[in-house]
Amino acid sequence: MVNYRQKWKRLVLMILISIIAGTGITIGVSGIHYYRAAENRGKYKIDSEQISEKKIITEKKEVKKTVVIKIPRQYVNKFTFEYTSADFSNLQIKVNKLNIYGVTENLEIQDKFMEGATRSVVNINGKVSKIKISYIDQEEPVEIHNYSIDNSFKINPLIGIFWTSIIFLLIFLIIFRKENAKHEGIAAFICIFVSSMCMLVIMPAYITGWDEQIHYVNAYELGVTKKSEHATRAQDYMYNNAAKINEVSSQANDSIEERLDMIRLMNVRQNEQGSVIDNFTIHLSSVGYVLQALGLKIGNILHLSPYIYWMLGKLMNVLLYAIIMSLAVYIVPVGKRLLMVIAMLPIMIFQSTTYTYDVTVIAFLTLASAVLVREIFSENQVFEYKWRIVFFASVLLGCLPKAVYAPLILGGLLLREDKFYSKKDKWIFKGSIIVGGLLLMSTFVLPTLIKPSVTGDARGGNTSTASQIEYVLGQPFAYAVVLIKNVSNTFFDYIMGNSILCNWAYLGIGNMTYCVSALLVGTTLTDTYADSKIKRKVYSLRVQIAMLMQYGMVIVLIWTALYLSFTEVGKTVISGVQARYYLPFLFGVYMCFRTDKIVNNMKKDVYQMIIMTISVILLFLQMFNMILIPKCL
Repeated sequence: MVNYRQKWKRLVLMILISIIAGTGITIGVSGIHYYRAAENRGKYKIDSEQISEKKIITEKKEVKKTVVIKIPRQYVNKFTFEYTSADFSNLQIKVNKLNIYGVTENLEIQDKFMEGATRSVVNINGKVSKIKISYIDQEEPVEIHNYSIDNSFKINPLIGIFWTSIIFLLIFLIIFRKENAKHEGIAAFICIFVSSMCMLVIMPAYITGWDEQIHYVNAYELGVTKKSEHATRAQDYMYNNAAKINEVSSQANDSIEERLDMIRLMNVRQNEQGSVIDNFTIHLSSVGYVLQALGLKIGNILHLSPYIYWMLGKLMNVLLYAIIMSLAVYIVPVGKRLLMVIAMLPIMIFQSTTYTYDVTVIAFLTLASAVLVREIFSENQVFEYKWRIVFFASVLLGCLPKAVYAPLILGGLLLREDKFYSKKDKWIFKGSIIVGGLLLMSTFVLPTLIKPSVTGDARGGNTSTASQIEYVLGQPFAYAVVLIKNVSNTFFDYIMGNSILCNWAYLGIGNMTYCVSALLVGTTLTDTYADSKIKRKVYSLRVQIAMLMQYGMVIVLIWTALYLSFTEVGKTVISGVQARYYLPFLFGVYMCFRTDKIVNNMKKDVYQMIIMTISVILLFLQMFNMILIPKCL
């Protein structure tokens, strides 16, 4: 009991230290800006005599406006102006900024106009001599006015949340390293949950994930609305304008003031009637929206603000991901550290904070893989019915939203005879595997073959599923060449490149892929630890080949599905396939390349501390560069 109390005291102390340190850094950052402003502290308007405006008619007969603001070499933390805009658009701001040597440099900043918003706040943080604003009028004129400089002392809570989170995790990994090595699942949960919550809070207040507006509306309609029920304008703003928001925001910088403005705008529009929602029907993929829909429903029942219950729906995905992935870490007897690193990949944590059914697919198929690995490596132990239920349920939940992963169930055929109670039991189980796989496959293969669509996904261009099937069936060898070429050209990138490791969807791709890739490969080769009852630590050659063939089948189905539905008829380059589609079996692929040729004599607790510390640092560095700096200051 004493030891238990001591651990809780240490944990509480760690939390307090992290909060104090995060708060101190936040105040320090604000204090530095305030100190640098010197005699120019506070917020004040720019004199009209400092402002000049020009209009130029371009060759395309567009009116290009340029506003030049001359500033007498003074420190500017935030440059603000007001505007009226009926649509979304970008503008370019060029700042003559003095560097640390006092030499003038040109700083280019992408800013944005948001429909319905009235203020832009641009972070500059430096001595400025001139600001030049260039923009092209849309169909509806954009007017900007009331230019001002804001050098007031402001506390930014997002900075505090970011630094509190990373400081806590680093202290936790160091102080509790022995406990973490004994309870890897708990350690994984804390790392995943804290990281995801931090990312969730600092994420911009608009759609950022792949097709998130579609997934959001599906979850919203499943959980909140009834047929023909009107949504609110706040909901319309989130999903109807997603494409426009991402177009103007992907390269633009945001500020915390603009974030608060958007939240206030959504709160106002919550009381206004929006579009009719009457086209949603429940499909097998709806399984992936259940928890998100529940979060939205709870928020709706409690009459929470639209931003809060929008976040509540995302929180459900975070909880699902953290619980299921940490359970997988707990179950798997080998490669625990490898799985923890994969679970903490930037793309994984990012996905967990968005509206998508991919989280359900990734988490449950990884759990199924963990159960299968457990049974392959455990000897003299039958495959208990409770674990069979977990395996089948995980495959089912993971495949219902995306049945292309159905071949992953075939890994169960690799289990040895000693894993079963009898020969009859073996044949019943393996028969169930085959039947289950065929049934899952049929959910998307049969509808496609029986009644192929004359048109495919309009986003892919001139598509036709029916015509594409004719090409494949009429010239199977030609399609095989097309398939092999497309898969081989992208394989490396989709397994350990930019697209799979540090991809942040509409926010862009991170710049630390080589570091993350090195960590992933290094962990694969050096994570030689196993549970006490496990003798063999790597796959046999037979299992290794069979597993890779299984993943190959999934890859073929993924590319073929997108070729039929998303690629223009007769094209040799398959469109629509993204690296994130490989995430559900990424752990399985890397498990196939583990080796027992490398001897790792490092203590497990020290090794795990080092690996997870590096993983956390790389993740938060990416968050710092991709979200905190451009979207939160």
